[in-house]
Amino acid sequence: MNFEAFYASVYDRIMTDLKTKLSENYLYHDARHTLDVIIESAAIAEREGVEGEDLHALKTAALFHDAGFLFQRKNHEEASVSYFKRWAEPCFDEEQIGIISGLIIATKMPQQPVGLLQQIICDADLDYLGRDDFETIAECLYLEMKACNEIDNHHTWNEIQVKFLSAHQYHTASSRALRGPKVLDHLNVVRRKVASL
Repeated sequence: MNFEAFYASVYDRIMTDLKTKLSENYLYHDARHTLDVIIESAAIAEREGVEGEDLHALKTAALFHDAGFLFQRKNHEEASVSYFKRWAEPCFDEEQIGIISGLIIATKMPQQPVGLLQQIICDADLDYLGRDDFETIAECLYLEMKACNEIDNHHTWNEIQVKFLSAHQYHTASSRALRGPKVLDHLNVVRRKVASL
């Protein structure tokens, strides 16, 4: 089976699980985020000249990349790979499974992608950092972390955001050009929030 056919055959079932079985605490790592990463993976792939089976490999990995949250929060990427393999082993050879598994693991923080496809999915996973909906999505992540007892106030969250945005660099040339400038804008806004307290 090729990646395109596999993706089409499992998409509805995986998305249904993400919509119905995730903890209600997951206000960021939810079906909406997964769909966003699928869409942005395809958009970045188009800008980078990636198509065919490579494009469908990206979409498949994006579909599964946070599915591990169905089972655990810590090391969810490894759980995502295990979940993917349960679906994939009857359909793919070892090389194909390795490609998707590598793409999923590449999204683990800190990101260290190897090759263009891994760079693309990493940029798609954090695409929102350079978009106009950054504040809305970042607030969802804050609320998720608060619900999971990982953070307890906005000031600490803004300090974390400053460190994260300061260190962030997109991997693909097209994302650096399209999203990079807006990341700096968001960084300056969050810095002002920290300084005002």
